Amino acid sequence: MKSFVTLISLSLLFVLANCKSADTSRNSGNIDSGNSTDLATALKIRLGPDPIAEENEAQTLILYKQQPGGHVKVTYKFVVVRKSDKVIIHEGQYQMGYVKWADNSTLELVSSGDGENPEKKFINLNINKY
Repeated sequence: MKSFVTLISLSLLFVLANCKSADTSRNSGNIDSGNSTDLATALKIRLGPDPIAEENEAQTLILYKQQPGGHVKVTYKFVVVRKSDKVIIHEGQYQMGYVKWADNSTLELVSSGDGENPEKKFINLNINKY
């Protein structure tokens, strides 16, 4: 019986030592899109065809956002891509509002899901860490 428990313990230890855990978290929202083709595919999946692109003042980041649709209460998605390596560094969404560059490293986001009380906030992208 003791040898059976030892065998099971060793087998379990072997399995655990050889397994690699899958990391499904997104490191601070960073999504490596690799090359231009991968980035285009990632943008199409997240934002649909022909997203609107706006560069920041330093031309180091690009804000991509969905084309406006017909219905006002649609939730629109947006992403920010670092140009140097085509990595998505931020993703977000808004409803009945807008997103735009406030300055070189900050987004101005206005969203109002109920249409009555718009919420305005600023998102600092902390570009010094990129």
